[in-house]
Amino acid sequence: TGGGVVNFVVFGLGSIGARRARILRDAGHLVWGVDPDPERQRAFDCYKPWGPVPVAALICTPPGRRREPVAAAIEAGAVAVFLEKPLADTERAAREIVNRLHGAGVVGVGAANLRWDPRLDAVAPGPWIRGTFWMRQHARYWNPTHAPVSMVLDSIHELDLARRYLGPIRRAVGTTSVDAARLELEHEGGGHSTVHLDRLGDPPQRGLRLVDSEGGVVRVDLWPPDPHMYVREMEHFAAVAAQPRRLVPEVPIRDALETFLAALSVVGDSTEPVSYTHLRAHETRGNLV
Repeated sequence: TGGGVVNFVVFGLGSIGARRARILRDAGHLVWGVDPDPERQRAFDCYKPWGPVPVAALICTPPGRRREPVAAAIEAGAVAVFLEKPLADTERAAREIVNRLHGAGVVGVGAANLRWDPRLDAVAPGPWIRGTFWMRQHARYWNPTHAPVSMVLDSIHELDLARRYLGPIRRAVGTTSVDAARLELEHEGGGHSTVHLDRLGDPPQRGLRLVDSEGGVVRVDLWPPDPHMYVREMEHFAAVAAQPRRLVPEVPIRDALETFLAALSVVGDSTEPVSYTHLRAHETRGNLV
């Protein structure tokens, strides 16, 4: 396609799936939506039912319903698949998805829209030896239909940014609940970072602070959200879909898997589905890994 129009199929037309579908459609791409809810499907009457073979697919279904659309996309011949965060509801499901994509030779891309915030463009790649990442946003600002889930999985962006600037996460420890989390991360390169997440506090805040080996400090405030990050992320995925053998994704699916596994190592049992009851049980007994 040479970077031109790409055929996309978007599985899941909830708030984030619909947002991504509109961005791609507005950029001139052909977009087909698939959703089990007929009302959501009819809301996108400008989209035709999934018919022609797509070049690429976006999986925006709930975390526990990702494997089936991934399999459908592969069977249909998609050359690139974009997966919303978190990758799945269990370690087993996440590994199965990643291995299936790899086995089929399909380029997998992990969602990490915060990386595309224009305010981060001026931040050098490093090397950084210390990082602090925070997000505070009261639950009333969140989508009311959003299912309760651990803050670490729900706001995995902070772990992704820590990985981006300090390298792969070797070890993650801390405490987490549905509403808050504090994590300490050790990185393979010797760096250390701290992540603070809070869904009860006010006013909203988000940002990062990085320190280099000479004591230099960079701080970036990321609140309020910049909507351009979603557009830029979809532009990147469209470029990858158009040239999947030439362009390397900003977040290869195996990198997204490593970040997901680091988050799960703090949440608790990674072999069982992540659920409100499961997380509350861990919170009650003071799960400190």
